Amino acid sequence: MATFSVSDPRAQWVAWGSLVAAEMALAGGVLAASATAAYLAAGMLALFALVLVGVILQGRTGAPCACFGARSVVGWWAVVRNLTLAAAFAALALLA
Repeated sequence: MATFSVSDPRAQWVAWGSLVAAEMALAGGVLAASATAAYLAAGMLALFALVLVGVILQGRTGAPCACFGARSVVGWWAVVRNLTLAAAFAALALLA
């Protein structure tokens, strides 16, 4: 979370826990075929992509992000991956 300007250890845990909880809730909703959850997941991933672009523009390309595992880093590939997943969730919502 330090890559994203969250430097206080307690704030890092709160931010991390909140993100995990939100992702798990949305995953449950998507598994239950909720179009709303799929749209919200698409929005969250688009927001993640936007945040990554901001971090890249601040010159932090290559910094750890743990977005998709411990070895994941900030970069344009991460932005593309998030936008692709956002589009997939939006498409999934249309099928629901």
